[in-house]
Amino acid sequence: MSGQLRFVRFFACLMLCMGAVIACSDANGDADAGVTDGMDGGDVDPCQAAAPLWNEVWQVQVEETDLEGRTPQINLMDVWGAAADDVYAVGFNGTILHYNGQVWEQMDSGTQEDLEGVWGFVRTNSETGEITRKEVFAAGSSGTILRYDGNSWQTQLVIADPDLDNPDPQEVLDNFHDIWGMPARGDNPATDHPYVVAVGGNGVIVQFDPVDVRFTEVRHAEQSEYMVRDENGDVVRDGEGNPITAFRTIYVRPTTERLGGVFGASNEGNYFFVAVGNNATILEHSSSPDPATWQRTCALDDMACRWLLPASYTSLLASFGDTLPHFNGVWGRGAWEIFVVGLDGLYLMRRNDAYTKCVERGEDRSGPACVLPANYLRGTWNFYQSHCGEIPDGGTEAERGNTSWVFFVGWGGTLLAAHDGIICPLSLDTDVRIEGIWGAQPRGESERIIDGGTEENPLYACDPIDVFVTGVNGTILHLSDPEGR
Repeated sequence: MSGQLRFVRFFACLMLCMGAVIACSDANGDADAGVTDGMDGGDVDPCQAAAPLWNEVWQVQVEETDLEGRTPQINLMDVWGAAADDVYAVGFNGTILHYNGQVWEQMDSGTQEDLEGVWGFVRTNSETGEITRKEVFAAGSSGTILRYDGNSWQTQLVIADPDLDNPDPQEVLDNFHDIWGMPARGDNPATDHPYVVAVGGNGVIVQFDPVDVRFTEVRHAEQSEYMVRDENGDVVRDGEGNPITAFRTIYVRPTTERLGGVFGASNEGNYFFVAVGNNATILEHSSSPDPATWQRTCALDDMACRWLLPASYTSLLASFGDTLPHFNGVWGRGAWEIFVVGLDGLYLMRRNDAYTKCVERGEDRSGPACVLPANYLRGTWNFYQSHCGEIPDGGTEAERGNTSWVFFVGWGGTLLAAHDGIICPLSLDTDVRIEGIWGAQPRGESERIIDGGTEENPLYACDPIDVFVTGVNGTILHLSDPEGR
């Protein structure tokens, strides 16, 4: 496959107000004045019309690694980075790769378990830019969680205690499918701790416990009624022969559904997490008001969840019967804007504490979620950057607009880009399964002010954008937008 991906005409290019929706989620509420991708109602397919401009914006490179040709074939399941020159990709057989901006190098993970999720954080000196602390976490099969301190990867203890009234710690052996966290706020590992969450099969959720320096499973207390039995195991009955019952506290997982994705962000000084999984399961967790619980927002037994599904999904849902669709990935730029993706091209958007159903572009342009091509979506990523769009005719550099892009990845070679009102596929010339995506977010507006402007009319630097995509058979793609358009 060549280093440049080509655009092809989308057989059913969906029209939706994606670019404006993403841009409006910024605190300033500015609309997206980036690249213009074709006029509504024109004779030319909008994706075909957008292709020349989009090819100018995005440069695509197939990354080379020494994984190619190895047996068994290596699947790279997830990717995360601190910057475009500090990226980590994880996959099967304990594979961990690090990208330094030039080459991908293998790291010694110390395990042969399959790794499916990676997340980390880096702290730097605000004056010198020097890295003062780095930690990266990877999670995978058989209860595996690894922690990297900048020098080596170390296996973490992961335990469960099903009965807190009678402590008996047990090793967690469920498969983890994703991991995410909130960075530590200081540089001292002994006193300043990240808040890290891993999720996986059978509804397992574990959180980093800094006191015991281990990951501990999350379980909720419930009251369970049981029949009282005597020393012989016989049911004790009252004078009328009715069984005597009592209540005891049991500790259960927030859900028994497989959880495929987790995302966390800061929300007005508090942390906020969303975990998603099979049968439309969505769990939410916040440090306020109750940091101990994961609230079930949508689950198998909650048929009211059907309102989440877009109208165009109704016929497909009918074929599921009582089985709700599976969600597999979740990501957002913050607690105010979170995307959920899953089976058959379904994705939702969380805003204003609600998950929005699909509204096709047309009479109502406010709908941010739609059904994409019916492939299994695995991940999503997006960015917003102000003052980095096209310069208006006759305008000045300071009058550049805003731009936003959203990417969706999944099986069958699915790589979709949404911008300025349309969503179109990027052709990979392959049906490779794409599993992970991460990109380096641009700096905030205040950090991009440069000399030469005035207080009333400041000038802004436009940060380049780098996006990394991983998949089966060692696939790594590097998408770059040097001008941040």
